[in-house]
Amino acid sequence: MIATAVSEKELLERFAKAKEEKEKQESLLKEAEAEFQKAKAALVEYLEDREADRTGRYEDLGFASLTKPKIRASVSEEFKEALFQFCRDKNRGDLVKESVHPMSLSSFLGELLEQREAWPEFVSFYIDDQVRYYPSKKK
Repeated sequence: MIATAVSEKELLERFAKAKEEKEKQESLLKEAEAEFQKAKAALVEYLEDREADRTGRYEDLGFASLTKPKIRASVSEEFKEALFQFCRDKNRGDLVKESVHPMSLSSFLGELLEQREAWPEFVSFYIDDQVRYYPSKKK
C-alpha cells in the first residue's frame, strides 16, 4: 500500500492523463513509421531508376546508400511440416526448432495459477498489473 497524501481522484487523473499521452504518442509513432516507409520507398525508387547505389554527399546532411535487402520470410501453419522437411532435405535441420509461443505460454501459466496448479520451476514469469480506464463522456 502506498502511504501518501495523494487522493484517489488525483491518482486516477494522473493515470488518465498518462494513458491519453501514451495513446497520442503511439498514434504519432504510427504516422512517423508510415512517413518513414514512404520516404524510404521513394528514395530507393529514385536510386534504382538512376541505377545508383548511393546518393550524393551533402555537407549539411550526409548521404545514404542502398544495402543488401533483408528477407522477411514466413510460412502458414499448414505448411510447417513441409518446410521442416525441406530444411532437413537441404541439410539445414538446424533451422528447425520446436517452440511454444510466449503468449501461449503466458496464457497456459495463467490457467495453472487460477487453478492453483503447480508449474515447472524452469518457467519464469512476472505479473503485470492491469488497469482498465473508463473515461467520462464529458470533457
